Amino acid sequence: GPDTKIVLLLFSAGPLNVTFADESARVSAILECFFPGQGTGEALVNVLFNKDSNSSPAGRLPMTWPKFAWQVPSMVNYSMAGRTYRYLNTDPLYPFGYGLSYTRFNYTRMMVKTVHNATKDLDLDLTLQNIGPVDADEVIQCYVEPKYRQPYPAPRRALAYFGRIHIQAGLYRTLWITLSKQAWSVWKDGQWTYITLPSVPQVGTQPWALLNPPSSGIQPNCRSDQGTVLLSVESGGFLID
Repeated sequence: GPDTKIVLLLFSAGPLNVTFADESARVSAILECFFPGQGTGEALVNVLFNKDSNSSPAGRLPMTWPKFAWQVPSMVNYSMAGRTYRYLNTDPLYPFGYGLSYTRFNYTRMMVKTVHNATKDLDLDLTLQNIGPVDADEVIQCYVEPKYRQPYPAPRRALAYFGRIHIQAGLYRTLWITLSKQAWSVWKDGQWTYITLPSVPQVGTQPWALLNPPSSGIQPNCRSDQGTVLLSVESGGFLID
């Protein structure tokens, strides 16, 4: 009937044009299945019905999913402009790293554990809590964005770290993350070396929700409904507000 809800299953190697489905009131969910094996049917049932309260989805997109065909660069254009999440300058339908869950996670108490020097690796610790109703995995993502516009080509953002962890409903874990100093560096042609960029790391469930931080690049470490916390990296030192 017209009120029947639809779950759209996609079996593909990459993004398809599903903007119509995303905007449809009848499509309740879209699952990218890629090309699974002989256990496909059982796995889909487990995920759709959260079998034994232990099948919350935790997959994250390994690509940027365009919203419109014109967002896909020409195949005869070999520049990186507009390609991948690193250089995308428009809003996609689903960003790199996107994925849903039957629960919610909250990131708090992020602290720097290393000497505050941008020429060294950065050690962070933070508290991650499952504040939803079911046990689930979380994929922690950390992206780094240059704080200022650069006079030479540089990624708009780059994945610096990711990791998967299982947390039971209502519980929390304290995590330690190490970000390589190269995460906020770019290779400089002619100088044959990496140079450090003043950058803003973003750690959380949905770092893409904060792709345009304030011009100061500094925000307090705080609880966020989007599960994202920010800190600022300055050339020569880390600034934590």
